[in-house]
Amino acid sequence: MQDLTTRLARLTRPRILTCAAQVGADSYDRRRDLIRLIGHLPRSGPAMIQLFELEDMLNAARTDGTGTYRPPDHLSVLIALIAEARLLGEQTG
Repeated sequence: MQDLTTRLARLTRPRILTCAAQVGADSYDRRRDLIRLIGHLPRSGPAMIQLFELEDMLNAARTDGTGTYRPPDHLSVLIALIAEARLLGEQTG
């Protein structure tokens, strides 16, 4: 299995979504944002695993065209993934 940062780097999403997420990651507040998204504050690695699960569901909604897709929710998860990857890099590097 590929590591979490490699998985994030290989994620292909619309450019506008990834650019917005990169900008948004600078103002990420872990306590506020992560609790809202997954309900608790695990370490960065386990948080990223849960965020990837959410992102997979959101991306499926985006691509299936059923009308359940909400871009702000997808953006929030991508912001959290990028910010958590940065934190993970600081913890391990």
